[in-house]
Amino acid sequence: MTSAMRNREVANPSIAISLPPYGTNGAMQGTVSGVDDCSAYRVAPYIYIEGAGWWTNPTDAAPTVPVDSNCTFTANITPGDLDHLATIFCAALVSSGYTP
Repeated sequence: MTSAMRNREVANPSIAISLPPYGTNGAMQGTVSGVDDCSAYRVAPYIYIEGAGWWTNPTDAAPTVPVDSNCTFTANITPGDLDHLATIFCAALVSSGYTP
């Protein structure tokens, strides 16, 4: 291993999210860190509704949202009738060409 390889920092991508209060409609908002070019990524938001399981949001047809050049994103996580009752949330960082 060369000294350049030993000194190279390993990126640790992460996502910080904020959510609307339980029982209300709203958006998942967040910030991506640990990547060189945020606009080269998208976020795949998921919600879990007790008794209904896991769902992609904003929709099945559009399961990801873009990450802006300032490393922020917004995703409508309550487009469905029961989505405001979600209790578990997940946000996956994927490359812009990937469809989950």
